[in-house]
Amino acid sequence: MTARQKILTVLGMHRSGTSFLTDCIEVLGFTLPADRSGPSSDNPKGHFEPQAVVQLNDDLMRRRGGWWGRIAPITVNADPEAMAAALADSFGDAPRVVIKDPRISLLMPAWRPFLEERGQLSALIALRHPGEIATSLSRRDAMGTDMAYLSWMAYTLAALEGSEGLPRGLVLFPDWIDDIDSTLERIAQITDVPVPSGAVEDVTARFQRDAVHGGQQRAAPTAEIDLLAGDLFTVLARHAREGSMPDDAEIAPFRARFDIVSEAAREVEAAAGERIVEQVDIINELNDRLERFRNDAARFADDGRQLQEQVAAIEQERSTIVAALESQISATERQRDEIHTQLTGQMDDMRQERETMAAILQQRIAATEAQRNEIADTLGKQVQQAHAALAEVQQRAEQAESQRDAAIVENSRIDIQLAQTEADLETSRMHLDEAKREQTAQIGHLTQLLELERMTILKPLYRRVHRMGGDLLRGVLSQSAFDWLKRAVPHPGNVPTYLAYAPRVPQHGEMHAFDDVAPADPAKPDIFVLSIINWDFRTQRPQHLASEMARAGHRVFFIEMETSDGPAEAREVAPNVYVLRLSQRGMGFVKPYSGDVPVASQRAWVDHFYNFADRIGVTPRAHVVIEHPYWWNFARHLAPQFQLTFDCMDEIAGFSNTEQAILDAEEDMIAKADHMIVSSQYLHDKYAPKRPVRLVRNGTDVSHFVRDEEADRIPDFLAGKLRDGAIRVGYVGAIAEWFDTDLLEEVARQNPDFDIHLCGAVTAEHPARLNKLPNVTMHGEILYADVPAFLKAMDVLIIPFQLVPIIQACDPVKFYEYSAVKKPTVSTALPELARAGDLVTTANDPAGFAQGIRDAAAKSADPMVGAALRAYALENAWSYRAADMLAEMESAPLLSVVVLAYGSADLTLACLHSLLGRGEVYPALEVLVVDNGSPVEELEKLREVAEGDRRIRLIENGENLGFAKGNNVGIEAARGEYLLLLNNDTYVPPGALSAMVRHLQLNPEIGIIGPMTNNIGNEARIEVHYADMAGMESIARDLVTGYRGIWTPIPVNAYFCAMFRKADMDRIGHLPTVYGRGMFEDDDHCAMFREAGMDIALAEDAFVHHHLSATFNAIPSAEKQALFEKNKATYEDRWGPWVPHRYRDSRPDSTLPDKP
Repeated sequence: MTARQKILTVLGMHRSGTSFLTDCIEVLGFTLPADRSGPSSDNPKGHFEPQAVVQLNDDLMRRRGGWWGRIAPITVNADPEAMAAALADSFGDAPRVVIKDPRISLLMPAWRPFLEERGQLSALIALRHPGEIATSLSRRDAMGTDMAYLSWMAYTLAALEGSEGLPRGLVLFPDWIDDIDSTLERIAQITDVPVPSGAVEDVTARFQRDAVHGGQQRAAPTAEIDLLAGDLFTVLARHAREGSMPDDAEIAPFRARFDIVSEAAREVEAAAGERIVEQVDIINELNDRLERFRNDAARFADDGRQLQEQVAAIEQERSTIVAALESQISATERQRDEIHTQLTGQMDDMRQERETMAAILQQRIAATEAQRNEIADTLGKQVQQAHAALAEVQQRAEQAESQRDAAIVENSRIDIQLAQTEADLETSRMHLDEAKREQTAQIGHLTQLLELERMTILKPLYRRVHRMGGDLLRGVLSQSAFDWLKRAVPHPGNVPTYLAYAPRVPQHGEMHAFDDVAPADPAKPDIFVLSIINWDFRTQRPQHLASEMARAGHRVFFIEMETSDGPAEAREVAPNVYVLRLSQRGMGFVKPYSGDVPVASQRAWVDHFYNFADRIGVTPRAHVVIEHPYWWNFARHLAPQFQLTFDCMDEIAGFSNTEQAILDAEEDMIAKADHMIVSSQYLHDKYAPKRPVRLVRNGTDVSHFVRDEEADRIPDFLAGKLRDGAIRVGYVGAIAEWFDTDLLEEVARQNPDFDIHLCGAVTAEHPARLNKLPNVTMHGEILYADVPAFLKAMDVLIIPFQLVPIIQACDPVKFYEYSAVKKPTVSTALPELARAGDLVTTANDPAGFAQGIRDAAAKSADPMVGAALRAYALENAWSYRAADMLAEMESAPLLSVVVLAYGSADLTLACLHSLLGRGEVYPALEVLVVDNGSPVEELEKLREVAEGDRRIRLIENGENLGFAKGNNVGIEAARGEYLLLLNNDTYVPPGALSAMVRHLQLNPEIGIIGPMTNNIGNEARIEVHYADMAGMESIARDLVTGYRGIWTPIPVNAYFCAMFRKADMDRIGHLPTVYGRGMFEDDDHCAMFREAGMDIALAEDAFVHHHLSATFNAIPSAEKQALFEKNKATYEDRWGPWVPHRYRDSRPDSTLPDKP
């Protein structure tokens, strides 16, 4: 039996903050379970539950017919042996452990004696408002609200009763986060442990406020349950804040009341429990059979492996013998051939030598005979000549003496002339050297002038010609032809082509006709990503986020800047991810990344986009994610059905080629986009003062970097280029103007034992000079598939960036990727890397950077370092980033829609269908149907639809209270930040609700906003014609295209559809009730808002179909006229002469001037 010093149990209901509380208790020295579950969609950091204990508890409860949502008390038989095994599996021999499984709250009678025998036991009871827990459980498990409230009370009461007499405390979530210091002190007293220094800061760093689920407090439909839970929470929350615990006398009344209100639920639970026990027995039997099958399969697999090993051994032995025989035969044949060749050569040499010696002997004999004859003749002639020569010699001797005397005189004269010539030659040499020096100086001067002309005139001229020619040719050539030509001409920065341009990557994915695109999930809005790069060019943030959003169930359409010469093209590159190129027809030439796009091109793009959306059956609410301001030229015209999110990942002004028009487009987009995401703290701090922004940093796909983790594969492009014995230093990414060339050049020169490898397209001139260094190799752009193998081949990875604004704004993806392969990183001091702490080494000078590389190389093989880096990468996975981004895109203030119903339910049901029946049209919606005394059979229809949709609340007035009083009932019951009064004879097309909410968010001067419509008696009326609601929605979209965010002030909004801020409504007043059944309430109420200094507005980007006063049409005309005159008089008594409503002749200008 393992004895432990201290055991702390965390009790309380599921979703009560128990996971975060358990995570934080680690700072007090308690050990978390080794088998705790990892991150999940409902808890990004994991649940911190010991899985062995959870499985045991589930098994114990199932045996008794229970489950984790149990309401009635449950008695289980303690199993000390299984409990001890579970604790050992989860905690090993750790002396101080924290056990968090909410189920233990119900099972304390079985667990408590066992735990008290094994250590000093204490308990913390997590407390959270039951309404928030109900909201969270509804979202995660679709649990009913009454059920969630009863389960919360069961868990809470059981935890209080089961921990009586133990050192214990109540912890109120999330309130305790605001008082961490005192909370930790209280927990330390309960557990009798000290609070270490830095604990408060550690807990603060662990808290993720955006990971808190619930938030909204959902009331229980059954009043008795709601009241009891509220009373119990109030008492316990007070004790939690005071640091005290309730006694038995204080809790007993709540237990008695709970037993009464939960009686029915417990009876149902008991009946279901018997069935659960039966199912458990069946499951156990099936598990036994499955285990037998597994054992048989394992035995068969072992037999098969043994046979395979024997066959492999025999084949290996046979192969060895055959190879040896073949080797011997080959050697014998080689020896035979060598001997034959050697003997043949020797015989040929001997034959040649014999013939040569015979020829030489014959020549020597003939020569000897000829010499003999010649010598005899010569001796005779020489005797005769000797006599004649003797006489001649005597005569010449006399002449020579005379010539000698004359030569002596001549030599003296020549010596004098030679001395003078040498003096003249020395003078000429001096003049020649001076002339050469002058010529060299002139050549140097001319060279400088020529280089200056090249740099100031020729090179910029070539750059300009290169850029202008590229812009021109891009519009007339196909992409493949343009890419070929781009690589064929010299780079304007003298960068080698293989470094300047990424290799051509063939497109992948299956082409689809639009009709073949998979249908959408109505609960998952479609997402259109307006990309910054093509899908196949380079795998970056847009591709990763698109893939993860698709995995979450959304259809994702990745739209490239490049267009199709023919019809639009869509290819599926991953499940639910389609790469789309819209047709170029009517677009003309549009330069990518440009801020200057012709209006005709904008119009053509919008038409192509709508055509595609219609063909694929786009969801009623869709998202458009904009990755570059270029796209604002087009997206700003789209109907509000398409919610616009700017994903800002760069300080775009830092790019040297950014046009002013692009900067202007970005500023406009920042002001007007529905949502804005930023990828770094720098960008958050820059834009947060201007508008709401959400920080969603970059991440990594760890799975891409751990495939074939044990394989020691060297990419082909590295083969033969790695130096043995050197420190291998690697980099992957863009090599652009922000690359610190001077820093890395100095590091390379001063450290010849560094083997530096740089991968990435070189888009600036200066970094290209690094390729000339002997210990630097530049590989150009490499395939994303080769990145893991390259990184693993390095010892240290680097990020050598200059600290310019564009870099200060960047969250480097490469650091997450470096960490995924467990390799240490040395970087300049990028602000975003400060989050990584000791996991990254930073230096800004060559000496410090080089020393950082050496230190990192020394710990490159340390498994602890590698594990910490891999854990950091896992914490920053793209899946988490996509979830955060989706949460922001789907975030919206709660909108309460009050629909006043009377008479036939058909119109009301059609209205509700437009709001709720076709998929999501607005993400945070509650609909209050206020019935003004409809006939029972019609009311029953409304009850049926309300029971089937939790977003609908039916309020039955029981009588006709009239238009104003009926709406006021709904207004008082509304919970939303915004409020819409909507007649039941309306039909709301996609985008209208979002457009009106957005106007109220952006324009505080607006008090009331309404849409355009087909049928009303004032300026909101638009002359349109359509045959059905499908035609209406198409017409409505065309009407609002080009009017996004535009509104017109008008005197009065007709209240067939009018939206307010709930706070303004409560402050200024609800609808006046002096007008009886109706007429003039809207005129009067608008006058109240005008008197309060607020504008009445018509949304030019929202349209709602209106059948026109279906209720009032049933009133006889004479009666209706009398009501009109009576209420007009009432209005004029309150506000003066009434001004009749009028139509208007025109609308404001559209953002698409040529829009029909």
